Order: sequence, then structure tokens, then C-alpha cells
Amino acid sequence: MNPHRSLRGLDWVNFFMADTATGIGTFLAIYLTGTRHWNPASVGVVVAAQGIASVLAQGPAGWLVDWSQHKKWLIIGGAAAVALGCVGIVLSPNMPAEISTQILIGVAAAIFPPAIAAISLGIVGKSRLPTRVGRNESFNHTGNVVFALFAGAIGTWMNQEWIFYASAIATVGTIAAAASIPSSDIDNEAARGGVEDRRTGAPNTTPTSVASFRKLLHNKSILIFTTSVILFHFANAAMLPLVGELLSKDQDGKSSLYMSA
Repeated sequence: MNPHRSLRGLDWVNFFMADTATGIGTFLAIYLTGTRHWNPASVGVVVAAQGIASVLAQGPAGWLVDWSQHKKWLIIGGAAAVALGCVGIVLSPNMPAEISTQILIGVAAAIFPPAIAAISLGIVGKSRLPTRVGRNESFNHTGNVVFALFAGAIGTWMNQEWIFYASAIATVGTIAAAASIPSSDIDNEAARGGVEDRRTGAPNTTPTSVASFRKLLHNKSILIFTTSVILFHFANAAMLPLVGELLSKDQDGKSSLYMSA
């Protein structure tokens, strides 16, 4: 095992994934409003399609990550799907095609959070997970800032559609970083919350009992946390796309730069 190499790869997965998972969403409304001159209602439907698809896919995505013995390949596949979606944003000729593209991106993006959490847990174990999560978020937010600056410059001095082409190209970084993590360094049983075996360095093969859906519903901590997340997104999730639409009305050519700021 070479956990140091794996952890470095995980750092860069989080850095590039900031763009792959969420970086394009804030610029979508600007592009559709300012460049393609869609009305706000149509833009709202397209933006909502990605969000709804991502929400519906989160449960199956979590199950898939738990079940898979090749978790890094889920990230690689998801990143490739997002890259196709980014190109599809520009090439989609009509609203149904644009909605289909956003559904693809939403489903693919749902894989990233549970996959990152599982890989982190499978490499460092429960005792070091809080520190690892903090490091993951540091690299993720750094990547967000870098891409925001990059996208603002591209949107201002080049065409808006190049933001999405750049995002597609950036997924190569996510794929390369994920590919650099040896699957043998991930304890798949520990990654799903099982008992880890760090004495031998070998993956633990002891099966873990799986909680039923009914048991989850009776866990008050999970219910309180879920309710809090839902309320937060009701208050916050739609703000940036709405701001993007407003910026695009009278600031053609500068809206991307303002959004980056």
C-alpha cells in the first residue's frame, strides 16, 4: 500500500472536481440568457432539470458506491459523463436536448459526494476521517476559486460557450487524479462504514450488516440533518442562477466576470 500517493491523488480529485461537479452550473443561466437569448421561464426549467435529476439519483448513487469494489472508476465515469454534458450544453439545438444534457450532468454529479466520502474513509479510516474531510474541502474550495477566475476571464474576453469547453477539458484532471489512486489502497469494507483492518494493510473482507431503510427513518439524527439540508437548499440553491439571469440582461460581455467575483 502507498497511502501517501493515494491521498495526493485524492487532493487533486477534489481540486478538479470543484469544476466538474458544480463549476458550470453558475454560468449556465448566463449563457442561456445572454448568448442564446432564452426567456427566464425556459432557463428555469433547464436549471431545475439538473437539480431534480441529482436529487433523485443520490439514493441509487450511494447504493452503487457502497456496492462497487472499484470506486475510483465511478468517479472517472462520472467525470467523463459531465464532460459530454458540458459539450452538449453548447451543441444542444433545442430545449428538450438541453434538458436531457442537464439530466445527464445531474445524475453523474450525484456520484461524486458519496464516492469521495467512501474513498476517503476507505483510505484513512474513521479516526482520521474528520481531518481528511477538512483537507478535501480545502482543495475543493481552492478549485472553485481558480475555476471561477478562469471562467470569468474566458467569458469576458472569449465567447461564453468556451466556459463549457474549458470545463470539459478540466475533467481530464479529475480523471487523471482518480486514476492515480490504486484500488488496493481503498479498504472497501471500511469505505461503507464497516470494521477496518489496518494491522495487515490488506482490505477487510468481513461483511458488514446493512441498515434497512426503516431503521434509517427511525434515526432522529439523520432526520434532523436531512431536514436541515433541505431547508438550506430551499433558501440558497437557486440564488446564483437567478443572479446570473439578472446580470445577463444589461451587462452583455461582463456578466461572466461579475459572476466569478
